[in-house]
Amino acid sequence: MKVVDIAVVDGHPLMIEAVSALVGRTPGVKIVDTGTNANDVICVASRSRPRVLITDVDLPGSIFSAIKIVTLLSPETKVLIFTAASGVAPAVRALNAGAMGYVLKLNATADLLSAIVAVDQGQTYITKAFSAQAAFYLKNETLRRRAAEAVTLNMRDEQIIRLLVRDQSNEEISDALRICKTDVEHHVARLTQRMHARNRLEALISACHLKKTANRVKAPTIN
Repeated sequence: MKVVDIAVVDGHPLMIEAVSALVGRTPGVKIVDTGTNANDVICVASRSRPRVLITDVDLPGSIFSAIKIVTLLSPETKVLIFTAASGVAPAVRALNAGAMGYVLKLNATADLLSAIVAVDQGQTYITKAFSAQAAFYLKNETLRRRAAEAVTLNMRDEQIIRLLVRDQSNEEISDALRICKTDVEHHVARLTQRMHARNRLEALISACHLKKTANRVKAPTIN
């Protein structure tokens, strides 16, 4: 029988004991390492190369950065978040960082065991309580990012973006560029639509990201 090596990193020793006991009673899986903070997430993954690393988003240190590093250091290790943090935001951040699963501690036994099996097989597992919300957010975030990457900014777009960065209002942009306020509103609305952003702030963030990416691509050709 195939044995799945599991590591557990949690800020509470009692939780580590509880998860270890639960996993220990399950055929085909075994605990190979433990830790208590975000840095341990990296150390445990590098040292023990577990198939599944169970951890929490609420740990001392930068857990989201740690997850990203684990996906690079130990690609075979699937990160599974087991947490009391029930908000969609931390779930999306963890999944974007590279976690394969997000399970609430409220749904401990059955949900956690199902998640271990799923992520070990390369599947994403999200607690049903907010899986639809998380999936919707991730889908739209990906859509906005891809749309932004496909956008080519013209000179007027770039002028408006520079003024938006300075927190200029539509009226102030109108005065600075000597165009009517309606034209400014049209340009901002068009940028927002082209980038699938929900408001001018998201459009600005996407546009700034696009410009940074373009600068990184062009940099090597500058004499």
